[in-house]
Amino acid sequence: MVRSRNKSKRKGADESRWSSEGMGILFAGTGVLLLLSLISYTPGDLPIKFPFTDWTLLGDFALGMEANHPRENWIGPVGSLIGFGQIQLFGVAAYLLPLGLIWLGVARLFLEASFSIRTWIGFAICLISGASLVAVQDSFFTSWQSTYLIAGTGGVIGEGLGILVFKGLLNSLGSIILLGMIYWLSFFTLLGAHPIKFVKELCRWVVEKSGEIREAWAARAEEKSRSDRSRSTPEGKPASRKKKGKNRKPLMEADEEEQWESEEEADFEEDEEGQSHLPLQELPEPQIIDATQRIMPTIEAGAKPFERKKPKQHAALSTEGFENYELPGFDLLEYEEEDSPTEDNTDVLIAQQTKIVETLKAFGVDVTAGDITRGPTITRYEVYPSVGLRVSRIAQLEPDLARATKAEQINILAPIPGKDTVGIEIANDSRMPVALRELLQDDEFRSSKRKIPLALGKDVYGKAVIGDLAAMPHLLVAGATGSGKSVCINSIISSILFKFGPDELRFIMIDPKVVEMQIYSALPHLVVPVVTDPRKVVGALKWCVNEMERR
Repeated sequence: MVRSRNKSKRKGADESRWSSEGMGILFAGTGVLLLLSLISYTPGDLPIKFPFTDWTLLGDFALGMEANHPRENWIGPVGSLIGFGQIQLFGVAAYLLPLGLIWLGVARLFLEASFSIRTWIGFAICLISGASLVAVQDSFFTSWQSTYLIAGTGGVIGEGLGILVFKGLLNSLGSIILLGMIYWLSFFTLLGAHPIKFVKELCRWVVEKSGEIREAWAARAEEKSRSDRSRSTPEGKPASRKKKGKNRKPLMEADEEEQWESEEEADFEEDEEGQSHLPLQELPEPQIIDATQRIMPTIEAGAKPFERKKPKQHAALSTEGFENYELPGFDLLEYEEEDSPTEDNTDVLIAQQTKIVETLKAFGVDVTAGDITRGPTITRYEVYPSVGLRVSRIAQLEPDLARATKAEQINILAPIPGKDTVGIEIANDSRMPVALRELLQDDEFRSSKRKIPLALGKDVYGKAVIGDLAAMPHLLVAGATGSGKSVCINSIISSILFKFGPDELRFIMIDPKVVEMQIYSALPHLVVPVVTDPRKVVGALKWCVNEMERR
């Protein structure tokens, strides 16, 4: 039974797919036939005589032409008839019919679009309003009427609706404005796109394509100039002398070539094929920065991390018995010294960066290697884009870089805020744990800038990330299974417990899962025991609401 049901579902999906593809091919093919018959139609196709019969159509429109006049329509007699009908009905606007059908076919085939009754109504209104709009104007296509023997530039429909109705009720300008508005509204209904969004996307696409064309022309001109200089270099005389240093970027564009060649002290750099390059800019030598190295301050065993302040007497909570409460010491937390990075790890990082640079160059993106920063969970590889290169081109190659580096996921910062480099972040194969003790002993956490500091972790540069709960209107910890939500919550609670006593700060903990917060059930900071019964949650939260209203 289950197998039969699954088989029927697959059969229905296949039928739906074939139906969608069939409708797309039907629309696109019909549109192509209509377009070819319309493009190749001329009055010389009349009268239309069908082969193997004595049938002759539209002889009255032939204006004395012979029936055996050579046919010019690409689709044959049927194409002549179809082209004649389109021209007579819609005039100049007849091209909207085949183009609209081709668009619907392409959208059905490649975009898997579904067409509602609103789409077809929009298509019909677009076609009729277009014919009427052409008919009411007198500036364009004035020769069509005599050339194609039609009632007007808008055909029968355009003349009947545009001239007799719209132009009869309004003048030419009013008819053009009203019909133009109707035409564009129906046009965007047919496209299924918001007008403003469509225009913005179109402008963005034009800007991107023009930028790519400019880059291609600049690269072609630079390559041509290099080739010309290579051919003009005398034999036996070196074309350049190599300059010390690595990782340099071009300073000059191709249009500065003449002034640059006139300088006697100009430096060149020659590649393996003997072609010379423009002088390169000195860049800082790449460095490998290990952000996982921990430099711990020397603190005596049992020393308290923070000094307790005498809190003000609280009206709602009793602080009696907590005057001599001692904050926990750092010796409760484990800490292991991290070994220095081995030479093998350094070679792996350099090899990975080399692979990134070579992959970018394979796609025509010229970059030079920068610093490598190895963090606890990710490593950031920096690259210097060449002059004139749009950093968005690097961001577009994210899937290709992930494939080349065999990384599950990468993140590209184009550019890194505050720097002139682009960062490519890749997750480490072996992640290094960040010790809570290390964060609590950090100067950022120990400073008095934050009222309720929260130890959250480290960034890619190994700098402690410390939040301030008092400055947050809300705090939400979210993530997928196994991403570290519970660890983050425990770090937040622990960092607060190391900083504040029960006479300074209190907790209300709600644990519907019953297993997350039970380890804190003995805390003196709790206003009420850990709430695990959903029916008691309302009472605990009402206390919070009353306390906030009192304050």
